[in-house]
Amino acid sequence: LFTQQIDKTVYTGDTADPQARVSSTAFTYDLQGRLHTATVTQYSGGDATRVETTTYDYNTSGIRVSALTETDANGNGTVDSRVLTEFLNDANNHTGYSQVLRESHYALVDEASSLVRTIDYTFGHAEISQTAREDDSQGEVTFEETLIFGHDGHGSVRLVSDLAGVAQQFSYQSKFLSVGQEQSSLLSSATGLATFLWLDTKRCFLVEVMRAMVQAGAT
Repeated sequence: LFTQQIDKTVYTGDTADPQARVSSTAFTYDLQGRLHTATVTQYSGGDATRVETTTYDYNTSGIRVSALTETDANGNGTVDSRVLTEFLNDANNHTGYSQVLRESHYALVDEASSLVRTIDYTFGHAEISQTAREDDSQGEVTFEETLIFGHDGHGSVRLVSDLAGVAQQFSYQSKFLSVGQEQSSLLSSATGLATFLWLDTKRCFLVEVMRAMVQAGAT
């Protein structure tokens, strides 16, 4: 028997006043206890201003294979955009867990779909790098970025760097909780960064958040 979180609401101030709602998240699960939908609603003055619902699908082994995100950009009950993300999984790798090798993001318009973004992951005993690429409606590449992950002996991520050598460093307290980050430009090539990789992790981390932190120069 498992206890699953079904909702979460964020308020401003110190009371749970509906007029002070900032956001709410609602979760549903399938009969196997797997996450089926996640709906995030943003509010202003108590009224919904944006609703985003993601529906997940799994294969017979219980591995997630797709996520359909439908966005109501104005909170008026009309879906304005739909994006289907398909996950190419590798069940046989050195991490001991099924890992996503590629994410393919498709914009769905009526009955047509177009590939707008791909993310490729490289693994050893842990994630080594990820490369994200975005395409326009003509299939031309408009954005491409590779991030490289450095681990310590405990398998925790110590730095994330792009190919220009701009690194985001992470420090930890007990229980492997991140307590701080520091931006630096210690190295100038992917070859140099590879010497920092330790390949014995069993942890997962949200690489898209890390990519955003590197771009923003968060400290």
